[in-house]
Amino acid sequence: TLSMMGPLFVIVSVLTLSAISADRFRAIVMPMMPRMSKMVTKMVIVSIWTVAVLMCLPIAVFSEMFVIPLDNGTDSYNICVTMFFGDQYATSDLVFRVTQMLVTYVVPLVVMTIAYSIIGVNLWGNVIPGETSNRYQEQLVAKRKIVKMMVTVVVVF
Repeated sequence: TLSMMGPLFVIVSVLTLSAISADRFRAIVMPMMPRMSKMVTKMVIVSIWTVAVLMCLPIAVFSEMFVIPLDNGTDSYNICVTMFFGDQYATSDLVFRVTQMLVTYVVPLVVMTIAYSIIGVNLWGNVIPGETSNRYQEQLVAKRKIVKMMVTVVVVF
């Protein structure tokens, strides 16, 4: 079970980043929509943890510890390997790895890229009606800094 802790926290972090980007999208692109209730927020958190635990369950169930002796004969090291059952090892392992890649990288990257792209276009292109003042220019600079930060988040991810 210890071998699943690393992937568990990675999946929770990635899904949380995706949820944050969706929440920011909602707040900026659809500001008139009501905010999420506490109950919905709790359900999102529970869903994130449930998906993460379910994704890591095969690691906990199918992991085996092997002791590998070193050449000197006295020392050894332990290695933990996820070994799926029987003849389906290659297929089961492939399905598990592809699903893990989709859940922890592809889908969150697509969600964040789309959300932050629409937010960026929305913030960058919006013009406040009325006269242009120093305050307006400060707000414009602040908006553009936010857009640059969002691009950095997606690129770093």
